[in-house]
Amino acid sequence: AIDYEAVDSAKAYKAYRDAIGFAKTKNLYYELGRTYQNQSFLYISAANYTAARASLDTAITCYQKSNHANARLWEANAYGDIGNILKFENDLEQSALYHLKCIALLDTLGRYDKLVIRYCNLSTFFGDIREPAKQKEYAFKAVSAAKKTGIPQQLFMAYFIVTHYYNEQHDGRSAKIYLDSTRAFFSEQVNVDIAFTYYLISGQVFSQLNQLDSAFYFFQLGFEVSKKYNYRFGKAESQSQMGAIAILRKDYTAAERYLLAGAAEAKASNHFNILDDCYKYLSDVYAATGRYKQAYEFFEQYKTLNDSVVNLEAKKYVTN
Repeated sequence: AIDYEAVDSAKAYKAYRDAIGFAKTKNLYYELGRTYQNQSFLYISAANYTAARASLDTAITCYQKSNHANARLWEANAYGDIGNILKFENDLEQSALYHLKCIALLDTLGRYDKLVIRYCNLSTFFGDIREPAKQKEYAFKAVSAAKKTGIPQQLFMAYFIVTHYYNEQHDGRSAKIYLDSTRAFFSEQVNVDIAFTYYLISGQVFSQLNQLDSAFYFFQLGFEVSKKYNYRFGKAESQSQMGAIAILRKDYTAAERYLLAGAAEAKASNHFNILDDCYKYLSDVYAATGRYKQAYEFFEQYKTLNDSVVNLEAKKYVTN
């Protein structure tokens, strides 16, 4: 079923049904739970959240009937998966409750190795919904859990999420302290998204500290790793950021070059937040160099796109 998921969903669904049917005849509750939980990912990929939730609820019931050593761990994971679905459905309050339910069970099991990523995700979640106090609380809980594991990758994630919190609060000095801790555990061997995000946040921290050469260096590293793996979001965002630094340096020729390239990449990949930033920066470049007609045209494009982006963001946080 897992092998078919990416190539033939109909065959994947059939394989899951066959697995469920077999496991039921043998009362294999743990295996039933794992199968229902895996099946939920297939439903999620099809945006069938009702079916995904039902599959996860059944998985939880199966885990609770099982005495398998890993049953409680996967029950906790299922609560976290439901939390993710509820976030997709914009039920943010219930989403938070399910993530907390996941964390509570992992804490009972003493699974600090699994708690770190959950704390990081919850910190990011509260950042997304503009609750900085809770964002900070769970970021530091991630650090405490990571220290108990001593696992470098988990220490990297935990320190990074604290850095991210302070960066969002525009507290560059505090962010730099935790960025130094993050750097001690960073490896570019992680996936491109994590590597790029590390370089991006590093650049933003140095930019806040007005250390423009260091900021540009990290944005450039972000561009290089994104180009290597053809990560279009990273290519667009890093060029936008390099353009912004070039403006601060009053190197308007370089700024224009980076921003036009970043805007083209953002437009082609439908990353409208980045495109919006590029238009604003380009308007600044043209105004600073006396090309007022182009400055006005890009500012108008910025305003039009910005209104659309703001409306889309607002809809994400509307709850019934």
